[in-house]
Amino acid sequence: MMSLHKLVAVAALLVTVSVQVEAQGGGRAGGGQRGGGAQMQQRARELMFKDITLDETQTKKIDSITAATMAKRQEMMQAARGGGGDMQAMRTQMQAMQADERKAIREVLTPEQQVQFDKNIEAMPTPGARQRPPENR
Repeated sequence: MMSLHKLVAVAALLVTVSVQVEAQGGGRAGGGQRGGGAQMQQRARELMFKDITLDETQTKKIDSITAATMAKRQEMMQAARGGGGDMQAMRTQMQAMQADERKAIREVLTPEQQVQFDKNIEAMPTPGARQRPPENR
C-alpha cells in the first residue's frame, strides 16, 4: 500500500500536467499550493497549448473544464487523507479524469488546434518520469 506522502506526490504530479483556471487568466499567485506548484501548472499549460492561440470563448470554456476537474481531484485527495483506500484504484481514477479533461478540452479546439494539441500532449514528459542523460554506448 502506498503511504499518504506518496499519494500526495502522485496527485501533485497528475495536477502538474493538468491545467488550472488561474494559470492563463492571471489569477492569484501560488494557487494555494506550496513549492512552486503554480509555476509547474503554468508550465504544463504552456506545454499543452504551445503554438495554439485560444480566443476568449475557448479560454473561458477550457477554464471551466479545468476548474471542474480540479475540484474533483481535490475531493478525491481529501477523501484519501481520511486513510485507507485503494491507491491503485485512485491513481487509475485520476488518470481517467485527466483523459476525460483532455478530451473535453480537445472538443473546444478547432481541427487545426486539435492536431497541435495532440502533438503537444504526446511531447509532454510523463508524470514522475525522471529525465536521464543518454547512455554512452
